[in-house]
Amino acid sequence: MSYIRVICFSLLALFATFVKAQDKFEFGAFLGASYYMGDLNPGVPFRCTRPAIGLLGRYAFTNRLALKLHATVVAIAGEYPQSNVRFNVSDPNEKYKFERTMFNLSAMGEFNFRTYDHQFFKKQTRFTPYLAVGFGLLGYTTYLEKDEKKPKLLLTLPFGFGIKYKLTPYLRLGVEWDFHKTFADDLDYVGSNLSLNANDPYGFDQHEWTHNNDWFSTLGITLTFSMLPRNLPCHDGARDF
Repeated sequence: MSYIRVICFSLLALFATFVKAQDKFEFGAFLGASYYMGDLNPGVPFRCTRPAIGLLGRYAFTNRLALKLHATVVAIAGEYPQSNVRFNVSDPNEKYKFERTMFNLSAMGEFNFRTYDHQFFKKQTRFTPYLAVGFGLLGYTTYLEKDEKKPKLLLTLPFGFGIKYKLTPYLRLGVEWDFHKTFADDLDYVGSNLSLNANDPYGFDQHEWTHNNDWFSTLGITLTFSMLPRNLPCHDGARDF
């Protein structure tokens, strides 16, 4: 699929840059859960959770600052009715649910709250919480009139927080919770399988140009391997700790 090719080529290009830089680089995997928030789920985290898997690469500029490229396959789902959501259908007993798979590629800066993996104080700097923020691309299939399908690629704004711990000199474990603003309102629309109002094709009594409120979120575990040493100058004494 075209989205997978884009993600793979982007990862390879970034990884090649990291190798040439001869700086500290981690490569690993992400495994967790994802969920959707929007018209069908206005404010309940982890409702209708689905699996999320991916790969990630991290490039450490300093003990406090890193850049991460994250490529994930994300599944989301939702259903109606809910008591606080009104749906434009002729039959009030009619039910609606959706499920879709998406491909996400994001670049995020990580800001460590503590000094992490200091070259002279490795045992004391194994653990840190961090914040992450950046931008991303989301690929999925959108539905047009008469249930026609079309690939769609759009910009997202991801941000999140997590913790990471250095288990061994080469193995690192982390937990991260990310939120992605999508600037779209059709993640929950997967075809007109209901008697929808023609003036309200999404059936949510909202208009896409004024109510772009679809989000998705992922929570999971990361396991990465440190592949290249960071070239740091030799300091005479304890510094930057």
